Amino acid sequence: MQEWESLDLGAAALVEIDFQGWIIGLGHDPAVIQGAVAVRQAMSHRPRVCTRYLDPEPGPRADPLSPEASFDQRLRPGPDDHVVTKSGKDIFANPEMAAVLVGLDVTTVVITGLLTEHGVALAAASAQARGYHVVVVADACADFTAQSHAIALDALAAAGLTVVSSATPSALLR
Repeated sequence: MQEWESLDLGAAALVEIDFQGWIIGLGHDPAVIQGAVAVRQAMSHRPRVCTRYLDPEPGPRADPLSPEASFDQRLRPGPDDHVVTKSGKDIFANPEMAAVLVGLDVTTVVITGLLTEHGVALAAASAQARGYHVVVVADACADFTAQSHAIALDALAAAGLTVVSSATPSALLR
């Protein structure tokens, strides 16, 4: 895993994937929220995109105000945040995601979120395919199990994405 000190994030945006009630409940690591909050605080001076999954079928997971589909209270979007919604696993299936990043004029996407082998991995691969430098913060992401999380992180690193720990986020502050 790469250290923060060796990173040059340049023009970066934080992309938070699916920090919603029902999805958080699927994650293997309850500390993922603390990790994501730490990254959010370290990157408070950079633009932020909060993504969410809303079920295409009627029900509580389709209603952004329901406890199941709403953002965790510690990671609710602020007034300057961009909120992009998806109805599948890859946030980039919604053209609004690419448009938001282009509008922000960023070169680097820092990703936190759920679930590592699904929403996180797909967002990371899609961002990389669009030419962004992608940084995935390992301890600010979670999957169904610790094993599937580790496998997904290894696959992301093998694909050329940067995988780091939030333990030393000094690069985020630059």
